[in-house]
Amino acid sequence: MKKLKPNLKITAIVVLALAIFGAIYVLQFAYADFVYPSTFIGDTNIGLMHKDEAMDIIKQELSGFTGEKVVIINNGQAFEFTAESLGVLYDAGKIEESLPTLWKNNGIVRGIYMAIVKNQVGLEVAVDEEKLKESISILYTEDAPQNAYLYLNEDTGEIEISSEVNGQTLNIEDFVLSLKNKFENMDSEAITLSLDTLYPSVTAGDVEPFVGMAKDIFGNTVSIHYSDKSWDFDPNQHAEIITFGTQSTLEIDGIERQIEIAWDDSGNSEQADLSEKVLTTLKLSLDENAIHDYINQEIISAVETPSQSVVITIDEAGDIFFEGTAEDGITVNEEAFKMALGLALENKVSEIEVPTMTVRGGVDIPEELQELGITELIATGYTGYSGSPYNRGMNIAVGMSKFNGVLVEPGEVFSFLDTLGVVDGSTGYYKELVITNNETKPEYGGGLCQVSSTMFRAMLYGGLPIETRYEHSYAVSYYAYPNGYGLDATIYQPWPDLQFTNDTGGYILIQAYVEENEAYFKFYGTSDGRTVAMDGPYYSNYVSPPSDVIIYTDELQPGVSSKQDSAHTGFDVDWYRTVVMPDGTETTENIHSHYQAWPAKYLVGAPLEESTEDQE
Repeated sequence: MKKLKPNLKITAIVVLALAIFGAIYVLQFAYADFVYPSTFIGDTNIGLMHKDEAMDIIKQELSGFTGEKVVIINNGQAFEFTAESLGVLYDAGKIEESLPTLWKNNGIVRGIYMAIVKNQVGLEVAVDEEKLKESISILYTEDAPQNAYLYLNEDTGEIEISSEVNGQTLNIEDFVLSLKNKFENMDSEAITLSLDTLYPSVTAGDVEPFVGMAKDIFGNTVSIHYSDKSWDFDPNQHAEIITFGTQSTLEIDGIERQIEIAWDDSGNSEQADLSEKVLTTLKLSLDENAIHDYINQEIISAVETPSQSVVITIDEAGDIFFEGTAEDGITVNEEAFKMALGLALENKVSEIEVPTMTVRGGVDIPEELQELGITELIATGYTGYSGSPYNRGMNIAVGMSKFNGVLVEPGEVFSFLDTLGVVDGSTGYYKELVITNNETKPEYGGGLCQVSSTMFRAMLYGGLPIETRYEHSYAVSYYAYPNGYGLDATIYQPWPDLQFTNDTGGYILIQAYVEENEAYFKFYGTSDGRTVAMDGPYYSNYVSPPSDVIIYTDELQPGVSSKQDSAHTGFDVDWYRTVVMPDGTETTENIHSHYQAWPAKYLVGAPLEESTEDQE
């Protein structure tokens, strides 16, 4: 028998290897969608199955597993849930993509290896964390740690310590990982719910040294003011609002102010090793909900006003109409109030003002007026005239109507008298008292100074330049409402007038109306950002009324008197208006009013002349 030569042996081995690898390569194409041998889903062999058949079996296996109850252990008790209720879902698409089919061998050598070893199907699991939290929320409560604090025991009147309380929370990341591992490995074992403990940063020992300081704070009554209203806040009557904790601050060389340290849930801080530079002090806290209740029960009704909206329209004739009126509202700034009250209690401040915010009134304006620069409410003036006679009230209403819907051009010097027009019986006015030629007497239009004084206030609060304004000869009580004397403006055809310049850069639209016994002017335009502050009134130079003036007349019966004028004290009033323009330019002007001392005047019937006859 002949032996093969070495070269022939090598050739035979190569040919055999090529035949084997070639056969495997051909099988790969023929069985490309078949699963490798020894591939398992759980304990079920799906090797050499077409991937569609394999997926059917996989889905059956997973359906059976997800149909089983999931047992969760908490505090030694077992609770059962369904996979669906826990938000667990197998991703069939990704599972199919991961099946080890012959086509995915990544090379012949790798293919041979895959055909020999045992393969476990990789299961892709998704968890809806929100659904999971909702389902297992019945097993535990999320409790924030509670710091120790001081409080007033209302029964004993003593400051006491409420000790710290640990909190707890679910480590959701760890729990989701455990849940995924269970379903990816088709593990039937129970899962134990593990809660992390949260430790407070302030202990009873931390607050105990501050009991004496807390007692001092409860001895401080704070007077709260808004306009002419006031409230006394006695901490002893509102103990539910106030608690005390501690505040840690860090002193750093080169920095004057101390920096507050934010402790983590475990009570530790990155600055803990700087204990020699950490200062611990008493920190007063006001309960947000309790403060809200206090404001609503005690303050809101006297402070807050709702905002109002206006709808402005213009007809084909160009006449302007108003439905409603824009009015800014006022609301209490609760956060600022809480801060102010807390600082007052801590620092023994006896008085604070109620901080407020403006709620802008809504304005619905047609496009043609917006093109003129009329977009928002820019000024409001109002006065009250309660107690006015009928004729005076009628004259005010007629006078106000002359200004409603008037447009003031940019740069225009607006004249009150030019717009008012003729004042007599033909224009709807009644006779009522006016001050003229050093006397008070009835004339048509008596009371129109209420209209001019109302407009003057809109001009002032709008920051508009005042070109002409005159005060009354003597102080009239109608014009002292609501802020005091010194904000009136007298007018009388043809002079004195009331004038202002429109320097806003756009048109100003005037709305004028009366409501019960109050008169209102609203100016609409475009705000350029100027701000206005009024300071006053400041009274000085009081002068008593002169002696009564007696005027004898034949129009009254002898000795009968009729009062024609009341006595008025003379005095000066100063207001200061500060206008800050958008570029920061600040101008302060003095609004000065000098009111004369005015005597009371009486008409008295002249006595009859005595007749004499010769007596013999």
